[in-house]
Amino acid sequence: MAHLKELLVEELQDLLHAETQLTGALPKMAEAAHNPKLKEAFENHLVQTKNHVERLQQAFTLLGEKAQPALFSRQKNSDRHGKHSQGGDPTHHSQIKRNRKLSHHFSTCSQMHNDCHHGRSNHAI
Repeated sequence: MAHLKELLVEELQDLLHAETQLTGALPKMAEAAHNPKLKEAFENHLVQTKNHVERLQQAFTLLGEKAQPALFSRQKNSDRHGKHSQGGDPTHHSQIKRNRKLSHHFSTCSQMHNDCHHGRSNHAI
């Protein structure tokens, strides 16, 4: 059961890291937007993202865990479990899954930012 809690906390840390990154990126994306509707969408997304950060911090409190950046927690876990997890270790597979989710999320945001910067706004938000 402790292992499941560790996985939950790691997932929450990843989400917190991603949402925190977005709180820094969304204002820049809104500022760069030339289309008023796209700008408004980024600003609305920022409000929602800040709410997500607050709720994630509440979840950490309920779990009795410290809300810390995902990269810091991975380094700590790497030190505790050795440099690489074994191929059959569920933690290893969850790390791969998390990395794919984060990569997709940030590439989508980056593409939206590039489209916004170049006057294209055909992405659904």
